[in-house]
Amino acid sequence: MGYTHYWTNVTDLPPLQPETIRRVKFVLAKYDDLLCGPDQGRPLVTAGRVAFNGRDEDGFEDFDWDRFETWDFCKTARMPYDNVVGMVLLILKEQYGAGMVITSDGDFDDWFPIVTGLRKCLQESSDGDTLVGTKATYGWVNEPHPGTNERELIDEQLRRLKLGMDRKAGRRTVDGVVGR
Repeated sequence: MGYTHYWTNVTDLPPLQPETIRRVKFVLAKYDDLLCGPDQGRPLVTAGRVAFNGRDEDGFEDFDWDRFETWDFCKTARMPYDNVVGMVLLILKEQYGAGMVITSDGDFDDWFPIVTGLRKCLQESSDGDTLVGTKATYGWVNEPHPGTNERELIDEQLRRLKLGMDRKAGRRTVDGVVGR
């Protein structure tokens, strides 16, 4: 089936908040050289939809999140845009909390660069605009304290977002539901 991320909108989701849209656009702009839109144009970000793919031969399937779709997935085949898919899912999860369930074929080693990449990206946005507030919203954006194992910190941060892994079963779990 291929390396895939899945999401379920378990409740009727309200439109994306302007700050969430802004964060998604910032991340997509940061990785603009890797991305294109679903039609090879520009990535699409609206209050109800986020859609993009990897550029040219670095693409696989479109990431196409729609707030009205109950369940969907994106096969990335671990192409370079895969980390951006994970970053966008984390931003969406932050807004929707338990209203959105994320599962993935990836394990901690796959999600580690996604979380660290998102943290770095959002820290780079600290130019005095409202994105600075993401450090308060995303508890895991902050750098680890001296002496803290970064892998343990990120594992805890993913648990806080209820994106974790059932290590015995080897499957990813979110909100207590075993991944597909």
